[in-house]
Amino acid sequence: AIARRRALVITCSYLLSRRPLLGALNDAWNVLSLLRHTLHYREDQVRFVADGSAHIRASSHAPTREGILQGLRFLTEGAQPGDDVLLYFSGYCTHRPSASAPGLHEACLVPSD
Repeated sequence: AIARRRALVITCSYLLSRRPLLGALNDAWNVLSLLRHTLHYREDQVRFVADGSAHIRASSHAPTREGILQGLRFLTEGAQPGDDVLLYFSGYCTHRPSASAPGLHEACLVPSD
């Protein structure tokens, strides 16, 4: 079987929050450009999930909880050993206590909603 290539690039700028991330979109755009122009990923192999900026309109896939989950399904459905699968996230993360391992914490992505 031929190895499949898929990439999910997510950026959350949180523009309406008190602490927007001003460089998040630029960083994600650079990763997208690397994938498409240098590594020659086809358009159907990459999903770009972004909330835009004051100068760039948001993508058709918003970085809400549901938008990120849809992107993860795009990334993982049908994945096989040997496939190239890339997840890039530019945004806030947080930690929360683990429900299954007392004393440990889990890292979580913070969606735009």
